[in-house]
Amino acid sequence: MDFIFKNIYKYRTAIKFVISGSTSAGVDLLSLFILHGLLKMHVVIAASISFVLAFAVSFIFHKFWTFRNEDRKKAHLQAIVYFSVATVNLALNAQFIYFLVKKVGIFYLYAQMLSGATLSIITFLTLKLVVFKNDKDRETCEEELSGRVLIITGPSIEKAHGIARELEADHKKSDILLYGAEACRAGCPPQKLFYWFRFFYKLYRMTSCHKHVYCLDLKMTGLALAIVKSMREEIKITCPQDELAKLNKENFAEKFVLSKII
Repeated sequence: MDFIFKNIYKYRTAIKFVISGSTSAGVDLLSLFILHGLLKMHVVIAASISFVLAFAVSFIFHKFWTFRNEDRKKAHLQAIVYFSVATVNLALNAQFIYFLVKKVGIFYLYAQMLSGATLSIITFLTLKLVVFKNDKDRETCEEELSGRVLIITGPSIEKAHGIARELEADHKKSDILLYGAEACRAGCPPQKLFYWFRFFYKLYRMTSCHKHVYCLDLKMTGLALAIVKSMREEIKITCPQDELAKLNKENFAEKFVLSKII
C-alpha cells in the first residue's frame, strides 16, 4: 500500500494531467451527444459549443488543480496562450498523422495513438514550464509556513484552541484544520465520503507547507492523515497517547493508521 501511495504522490501532477484531459474529453463527447444527438442541433454548431465547453473545463482543471496555479490576474493571458498551444497541437497532430500514415505506412489508429502520446508529453511540459509556471512568491510562502504546526481535530475545536495557546506560549505558530460537524451529521455513505475526501484534500494541500501535524482525533482524521503520511514522509506527527489507545489493532484500517503514526 505504501508503494502505491508513494508513486501516486511522486507522479501526482502527471496523474492529474491525465484525469483533467480525460474529463475534458468526456465533457466534449457528452455535450456533443446532447446537443446534436438529442437536441438535433447542427453538427458543426454543436461541435463548436462542445469544443468551447471542453476547453473551459480543461483550462480550469489544469490551471487550478493539475498545476495549482492560483494567479488570477494572469488568467486571461494564460487562456490565450493555452488556446494557442491547443491550436498548434491540432495542426501538429494532423501533420504528424499524415507523415506516419502516408510516408511511413503505419496503420492510422496506431499513428493517432503515437501522435497523441507524443503531443501529450510536449503539452504537459509546455503547460508546466511555461503557461502555468508558479512564481517564487509561492515558494517563499511555503518556506514561511513550514515552521507552523497544523492542528487537526474533529468537530470539537476547544481542545485545538488549547493546544494552539500552548504552542504560542512556546513561541510556535499554528493553524487548525477541522473535520466539521456537517461531516458527522452526514446521513448517507456518499455524503460521508464527500466530506472525508474534502478533508483529505485540504490536509494534503496544507501539509505541503506545514511539516508538523498535531492530531487530536485519530478516529475521525487518522486514516486521512496516515495516507498523507505515506505520500509525505517528511511530515512529523504528534498525537496524545489517549488517542492512540482508542484504536483497535485488529482493525485493518486502524492498524494502518497506527503503523504510520507511531
